[in-house]
Amino acid sequence: MQRIEDFADERNKGWCVHCGGPMETRDHVPSRVFLDEPYPENLPLLPSCLSCNNSFSLDEEYLACLIEAAKAGSIDKACADRPKIARILAHTPALKARIASARLESAGNISWTPEESRVQK
Repeated sequence: MQRIEDFADERNKGWCVHCGGPMETRDHVPSRVFLDEPYPENLPLLPSCLSCNNSFSLDEEYLACLIEAAKAGSIDKACADRPKIARILAHTPALKARIASARLESAGNISWTPEESRVQK
């Protein structure tokens, strides 16, 4: 794939795009948790501080698992459809429990109540 040239103003580079803090890491856009391997070669990277990158990563992981579970109708079916989601939920039982508790079934209808603060981030 062709690498897209960055035409951003040099004066706006060198600090976290989220909070303005020091640039300590780079954040993939979109997050790799939403993509299956192999990843695109030209996946954009944004400067980020470690704190923002880590906090966004956890929220993105939550959202990716929630979306897959909602699409599948259950956590178990989501795990069967996407091996990456299965690995995440296998390694983080607390996350699996949080997403399971967001599922509501009433009169044969399934709905999901996500943690809004995590989805908004």
